[in-house]
Amino acid sequence: GAVAKQSDPGAGQNTYSVLESPLFRLNHTSCVEFRYSNRLPSDLDVFGVDNGKTTEIFNGPRNENASGRSIKVTVSKDLSRLKFRADGGGGGAAYPPVRLLQVAVHDGRCKGPECNFTLDGRPTWCGWTNASWELNPPVVQLTTQEVNGTLMTDLTMSTGGGGLCVEFDYYMDSINDTLSVSIVDINGTEEPVWATAYNGTSLQGWPTVRMHIKSASAFRLVFRAIRCNNLNSSIAITKVTSEPYNSNDCEGTSPDAVKQMPLYEGCDLTTTTTVTTQSTTMSSPLTASVSSTTNFSDSLSSHAPTGDTTDASGDNDGDDGGFEALVVGCVVAGVVLIIVVIIVVLLWRKRRSNGGGNDDKKILRDQSVQPHHQSENFI
Repeated sequence: GAVAKQSDPGAGQNTYSVLESPLFRLNHTSCVEFRYSNRLPSDLDVFGVDNGKTTEIFNGPRNENASGRSIKVTVSKDLSRLKFRADGGGGGAAYPPVRLLQVAVHDGRCKGPECNFTLDGRPTWCGWTNASWELNPPVVQLTTQEVNGTLMTDLTMSTGGGGLCVEFDYYMDSINDTLSVSIVDINGTEEPVWATAYNGTSLQGWPTVRMHIKSASAFRLVFRAIRCNNLNSSIAITKVTSEPYNSNDCEGTSPDAVKQMPLYEGCDLTTTTTVTTQSTTMSSPLTASVSSTTNFSDSLSSHAPTGDTTDASGDNDGDDGGFEALVVGCVVAGVVLIIVVIIVVLLWRKRRSNGGGNDDKKILRDQSVQPHHQSENFI
């Protein structure tokens, strides 16, 4: 990529390096996509030029990202040139370089956050920031030994007047686990837009969510998963796409309802939250039950649900209930067996005390008579 290096401009003065694109022509709405990296205090600003008039289309957030960040900017103006300006920030010293890694410009609005987590058959994070999620294309899931995980999309400029419809599929399998989606603006302010808590109802495949989001400034989407009961449970998402908002087929969001969810900020095992979710079945539904020794991608085919499949959480809860019932049954059976043995012993002793004595007398009487008959034979 192109590297902008700033030298010492003198105390108290800013230093800039400007990279201008060749002339081109895009009318009306266009999408400018680029990727860059920086170290503080250096950052990047981008300007669009048309007929000699310069308009700022991107102002760097003034925070460091050495690994690189991807930016998408929808420009609703005619464009004939782009200017990328590396800003040293001032202070009278030589500053770290700003690296411009990739640039693309095309007609039409920018698409919002989207990722299928695979590209040309290879795993990819699509430039998203990951914390505690694992990538097993075409899905990502919270790792087995973490309670809380976040997945943050790349930075996208404002959604425009109508907003975007963001679609994704998700999977959950344990009671009280939660999955939420928030918008984080360029200043770090977070606003929740969607959330669900698994309530034990069987999931038919992977439910699909289509939610309307709107932001006047640059934003990221944050997918946050929280596991409360079982570190072997699974929370996963796949097929994240977005398109311009259409009120006919995109659900609204309920930020206030999300904030009121008792499990949104963490685990509250004393409260059971019931949330109604859309239950659209994928054409090839997948489920997975992950343990510390299970390969998630390997388990997908072996756990594919049918229409009658119950969820893994229901099975786990059923196993716990079955074990308790087994213990109670064994105790009851043991008590009944002891009672039966006592009754049999009592009846046997009673029989000996009654019928058994007469038999003994009869035997003795027979023995006393027999010698008498023998003596008569000898006479």
